[in-house]
Amino acid sequence: MKVSAKKENVQVPMEKIYQRITTLSDFGKILPPNISNISCSDDSCKFSISRIGDFTVNIRDKKLNNYVVYDVQNDKNIPITLTITLEEEKKQLIAAEIEAEVPLFLSSMVKKPLQYLVEQIVERIEEVAEK
Repeated sequence: MKVSAKKENVQVPMEKIYQRITTLSDFGKILPPNISNISCSDDSCKFSISRIGDFTVNIRDKKLNNYVVYDVQNDKNIPITLTITLEEEKKQLIAAEIEAEVPLFLSSMVKKPLQYLVEQIVERIEEVAEK
């Protein structure tokens, strides 16, 4: 299952956004307010989503000012990847996608919360980078 969101015409320089999204100690700041038990360090960020589970985020891959791919481990052992892409061509753009190998019978329960999460991440990235 994939969910995605994007935001165009971002006013913050992509370099500044890239710096923020590759600093895992700041990752908790881009999470929506309904996330709990946030604990971030230089190497990982751990948090909980009510009625869904506990998560740990680590950077798997990155390309300067272009994208960051995160591995998202969880207590359900469901493979999840979060990819944040930055584009400077024509429009300043932030795009995020969550890909999760969710069993079919759970898809309807987790799709809406994951969609909300990815939309909030995209919105909050610009806000956090402005500070």
